[in-house]
Amino acid sequence: MYKLKRTRKTRKIYRRKNIKRAGGQLPSTPGVVVKLPPFSSLENIYKNPKTNLNQKGGLLPRGYVGPTWGTLHLSNFTITDQILADFRRLSTRPYMDCVISALQIIGILDTFTANVLRITKIGTHGIDSNEIELIFSLRTNQRFLFMPTNNIDEFIQYIRTHLQPGNVSFCGVTYMNGQSHVFLIGRDTDGNIIKIDPSVPDPYCFLETDHECFRIFSQNTRQYWLLFNYTGNLTQYESYALGILTDPTFIPTPPVYQPPEQGVEQEVEMDVT
Repeated sequence: MYKLKRTRKTRKIYRRKNIKRAGGQLPSTPGVVVKLPPFSSLENIYKNPKTNLNQKGGLLPRGYVGPTWGTLHLSNFTITDQILADFRRLSTRPYMDCVISALQIIGILDTFTANVLRITKIGTHGIDSNEIELIFSLRTNQRFLFMPTNNIDEFIQYIRTHLQPGNVSFCGVTYMNGQSHVFLIGRDTDGNIIKIDPSVPDPYCFLETDHECFRIFSQNTRQYWLLFNYTGNLTQYESYALGILTDPTFIPTPPVYQPPEQGVEQEVEMDVT
């Protein structure tokens, strides 16, 4: 009679590491480049051209800073009173269209396109922060970062210091319940800071002098968001890595690896400019 041997099965457990997302805080000093974790090169795009293609936000690592990007500064957008007067919503559906409205006022979306988006599921499900960054990158061919701070004083100080008269800044808040909202903050020619939000009954209010406006703005708010952009342009490889094409004919070609001859050392060079 044979004695059965019991074998103990072991299973490898892979624990997911909590990696801190780069670019998650406003620059500590106004006008200074945000120090993000360095990323050596874009060679992983070539080594694994099919890897991560389905990930939201593309292949470009959040911490990568391109050599031609220049400095990071608060994004300023010029608008006029006529633009605000011409703002129109042509859809009666219930929507989460705060991003669409802000893009419409800035001029990235025209009235017809904005209302088409309101009719679709985009208008009822909203647009997330990664998608916001890519929309602006597609328009300007620059790298944008939508970054939060927990300090309302820091948020206001950035606007006071870096928002030019006659311009608006793309802003947002995250509430204690986890929901987020986007709006614009502008500065008039007299230097007054004005909150512009077509989603509420009173779309314009003076943020610093109107106490009720400030109370509603800061009540139950966990984070305050500002949009920044680098002054330099993206290269074709970098824009492709983000998931956008500045040149529709551009197709990145992985380098062809040729095995070195026996006994001869050989290096493979990659052009990632």
